[in-house]
Amino acid sequence: MILLEGVLFFNENIKTYQIFDEIGKIFDKSKFIIKDMKLHYKSDDEIKPDIKLSIYKSYHNNKKRKEIFARIIFESFSQADEGSEESFDNLDENTKNDIRDIRNIFNIGKRFPTFTDNKIEKIIFTKDAFAKDLLKKSYPLIFDIENSMRTLIFNTMTFKANKEWFKKELPDDIEIKPDRKDYEIFGLDFSHLSKILFDRNEKGKLGKLLENLEEIDDCKNLDISQIKKSIPKSNWKKYFSAINLREKLKSIKETLYKDSSLTDEKTIKKLLEDIQRDRNKIAHNNISIDNDFKENLEEKVRFLEEWIHYAVYDLIVNIKQNTRNRLEAETTGTNQKMISCIDDLIEKVANYYHLDNTEKLYKFIKNHFYEDNETQYRYLRKIIYYIELKDKITNEIKIIDQDDLKNHHDDIEELLNKMQNYPTVDIEENDIETIEAEPEYTR
Repeated sequence: MILLEGVLFFNENIKTYQIFDEIGKIFDKSKFIIKDMKLHYKSDDEIKPDIKLSIYKSYHNNKKRKEIFARIIFESFSQADEGSEESFDNLDENTKNDIRDIRNIFNIGKRFPTFTDNKIEKIIFTKDAFAKDLLKKSYPLIFDIENSMRTLIFNTMTFKANKEWFKKELPDDIEIKPDRKDYEIFGLDFSHLSKILFDRNEKGKLGKLLENLEEIDDCKNLDISQIKKSIPKSNWKKYFSAINLREKLKSIKETLYKDSSLTDEKTIKKLLEDIQRDRNKIAHNNISIDNDFKENLEEKVRFLEEWIHYAVYDLIVNIKQNTRNRLEAETTGTNQKMISCIDDLIEKVANYYHLDNTEKLYKFIKNHFYEDNETQYRYLRKIIYYIELKDKITNEIKIIDQDDLKNHHDDIEELLNKMQNYPTVDIEENDIETIEAEPEYTR
C-alpha cells in the first residue's frame, strides 16, 4: 500500500545513489536514517520500519538544461502482498505513527517543502494515505454541522422574520444554482450561510439613508440617532443577536480563540469561516493538511454544535412563550365568556334538579345516569363535560378560541332548551352527601 508519494525536483544533475544521500539529510534530525538506500531507525538497527522507500529517477532536456526529477514512494511492507485489502486503518499503530512522523519531517500540511542546503529544489507530494484517511473521517463532521446550521437559520428566520424570508432577506450577491432553487436554504453552499447571517442586505433602507444624508446641508441638523436607525442591519443583528448564549460564546472566545475581546458576532463569523476553510480542504481532497487537522476540526465543530443546540432551545422557548402570550391575549375574553355560559348552564340545571351548587350537581349526575334512557344519558354526559370543561379553563389546561366559543354556546343553548324534556329525580340531601365523586377529565 502506497502511504506517501511525491516528486523530487533537483537544481543540478545528480546520481541515483546521491538522491538517497540528499533524502538522508532531510531525515538527519529525525528518528530515521537512510542506510544502503533503505529506511532504518537510528535507535535500533535490528528493528526496521514497516515502510519501504523507493526512488525512481527521471529527466528531460529543455533548451537551457537537463531537468532532473524523481518519484519518491513510501509504502507499507505488510500490505504489499497481492490481494491484501489496502486500508490505512488496517496498518499497525507503529506504521501509522511512522508515516505521521515522515509527514512532519517533510512539513506536509504547512507548505510544499523547499530546501537550501542540498541539491533538492523542492518536493511536491501527490498521494497521501494518511491525509486521505483523515479527510474521509472528517467529512461526516462537516455534513452534520452544515445541516445543523441550515436548520437553525431556517427555523429562526421562519419564526422571527416571515415565511417569505428566503426571497426577501437573502443578500443579492448569493447566486443559487438553477437546479437547487427549490431547496431554498438547503440548496445553498456552506459559504452562503455566513453571508445570510452577517451581510447587510436592506437595499431599500440603504437608499433611503443616502437620500436623507444628501438632503442635509448643515451638520447641526444631523440627527445621529435617526441615522443609526436607518442603517441597514444584518440578519444576525435583527434576528440572532438576541439569542441569550453569552456563556457559550464566552467559552468559544476564551478556549478556542484565546481572545475574550471578540464580539459575539465576530466570534460566530470567525468560527464559520474557519470551518469553511476546513470544509474546502475536504471537498477538494486537499492532502496538504497537518496531523492535527481532524482534532482541530472536531473542536471547532463541537463548539459550534453546542452553540446551535442551545440556540435552537432558546428559539423554542421564545416561540412557546410568544405563542402563550399571543393566545392569552386572544383568548382571555373568550375564556371568560365560555365560563359565563357554563355557569349559566350549571345554575339552571342545578335549579331544575333542586340542587344548590355545582359539586352536588356533579355528584348527582354521576350517580343517576338513566341506563334505560340512552337519550337522557347522553344529555347528562354533556352536562358533566361542561362542568369539567370549566375546571380545565380555570386551571389553564384548556384555551377557548372564537370557534370553540361559538360551537359550545350553540350546544349549551340546545341543552337548555331540551332540559324540560327530562324528568327530575327526588333525592334527599343526606343521600347527596354520601356520594363520593371527584371531577375526572373525560376529554
